[in-house]
Amino acid sequence: MADPVFVHIGPPKTGTTYLQAVLWSNRAALKDQGMLVPGRSPVSQFHAAVDLLDRDPMRVGADRTAGSWDTLVDELRGWNGGAVISHENLGFADDDQADRAKLSLEAKQIHVVFTAREFSRVVPAMWQERLKNRADDTWAEYLALIGAGAASAKGFWHQQAGNGLLAWAAGLPVEQVHIVTVPPPGAPPTLLWERFATALGIDPASCNTDVPRANESLGIVESAFLRRFNTSATELEWDAYRAHVKHYLAPEVLAARADISRLRIRPAELGPLEEQAHQLIETIESLGFHVIGDLEDLRLPTPADADDPAVRPTDDVTDSELLAVGFDAVAGLVRHAEELRQARQEQAATTQDVRRELREARRRLDEVRAVNRRLHMRLDNAEADLERSVIRRGISRFLSRHAWAARLRDVLLRRNRRPPDGGRPS
Repeated sequence: MADPVFVHIGPPKTGTTYLQAVLWSNRAALKDQGMLVPGRSPVSQFHAAVDLLDRDPMRVGADRTAGSWDTLVDELRGWNGGAVISHENLGFADDDQADRAKLSLEAKQIHVVFTAREFSRVVPAMWQERLKNRADDTWAEYLALIGAGAASAKGFWHQQAGNGLLAWAAGLPVEQVHIVTVPPPGAPPTLLWERFATALGIDPASCNTDVPRANESLGIVESAFLRRFNTSATELEWDAYRAHVKHYLAPEVLAARADISRLRIRPAELGPLEEQAHQLIETIESLGFHVIGDLEDLRLPTPADADDPAVRPTDDVTDSELLAVGFDAVAGLVRHAEELRQARQEQAATTQDVRRELREARRRLDEVRAVNRRLHMRLDNAEADLERSVIRRGISRFLSRHAWAARLRDVLLRRNRRPPDGGRPS
């Protein structure tokens, strides 16, 4: 069984996508160091989390995820060394789910890794992620939702403020619970990976960190446009929305616009986050978890730091600004449609080429089969001729050795030449 096993539980928007990209692009190097990243692809660990928690936020379906956690654990059973599982959805686990998962891992040492990020950076990113998943909350409505402790926000704080962390940490020595703080803006781009690798006990420099970084943050106007788009596109099927809006329009068009006005929390909006940030820091300090980084990275900016008159209200967007984004969105979707059309044409051309090659291969196969049949016929005839020749030679040798047999043959031959009426042959 893999031992130790590191379980990275996220939460979302704390650099998880970047860290997972580094892990998966360096699987071979990590395996050489004795660290297994299990699964056939990153989606394997996502499916395992869905199966474990019975939580399917991307609507993958039980037919694709059932048994995925057990499959992942079976792979760990066949490995002698360390292993790391990483998916932010694991942070949704309650006490029973976390206990069941730890029990199934069967490792002598289970380590939990929790990446923590300052909430004034997390909350805007999470609101925009909701918009990319068809939500239509205004920024003010979302802040109210987060601050009011509504049922729909419990999962957010369960992950971000430490309840999920405590579920996984239960029963583990505090030195096996690692808090990796996300560095503040302006820090070296690889610092988060260096901190994470330290938690895993591997050499950070042994892995290539040159991986694509998702930079899909939307601006204020772009977020407002997507929110209003969601209110008018309710009949769009989820699969179509996910393919064309979430994975194309938002990251490739809206996030790529020039001169984006980035969303920044205003001083008056920090209040709902302060209590949660204080609770998380206090929990980590009081329980004595292993901190890699600096807990000061998790403290909210003071009003003086955030009080910038240039920070515009997030929901304050004009119709002309929305119209400009709308023109860009239409142009982007037209480009997308053209790319899809060209891709289909290339696929059709490729399919035609394959079909031609297949027809030619079938023609040649038919020719080979015809030649094969003729050869088999000749071989059968040759075998028959050879068999008759062998029989004749054998009979000749027998008759040459036995005079009585030769005489009997002569008698039979003469008898067979007599006419049917019994007279003498002419």
